[in-house]
Amino acid sequence: MTSGSKHRGDGFSRQRGYTLLEMLIVMAIFSLMLGFAVPSLRSSSAAGTVKHAEAVLVSAFREARARAVATNQQAGVRLDLTANRLSQGPAFSAADAEILGDQSLQIQLTTARALVAGESDGAIVFFPDGTSSGGRVILQSGSAISVVEVDWMTGMTRISTGDAANAGGGRDG
Repeated sequence: MTSGSKHRGDGFSRQRGYTLLEMLIVMAIFSLMLGFAVPSLRSSSAAGTVKHAEAVLVSAFREARARAVATNQQAGVRLDLTANRLSQGPAFSAADAEILGDQSLQIQLTTARALVAGESDGAIVFFPDGTSSGGRVILQSGSAISVVEVDWMTGMTRISTGDAANAGGGRDG
């Protein structure tokens, strides 16, 4: 008697599929791949946070410098290091403040002593002739680091990232 399914002599049917051992090996390989992927995603997220804050900061500095020259009046950028926010204009309104990044972003500001208000507040001011008070902002999230410097004599920004920040190398902006 013949039927559509093949039977072995011991009563078990022969079906195609994966064994438990094969499934465990595949799961182990996926676990290893995931173990390598997650840390790299975290570091790229930290780098993205720093790059975003860098872009916002440089844009604000350039805008303030241009406004000071165009209006023939001082213009500044105020940084609130506790809340990771920046604001512009004469009033430095908290309502108009722009968020630089989440709480994983650490910001350090070096500027003229007269422009520091407490331990977590400071500003960089631009003058009508294009010069500035000068300053340096260090942005760090995880292992990603960026340094944005504002030259006091020209008011121009200079950006350094990673190890180049410690060596003083960078790009002008």
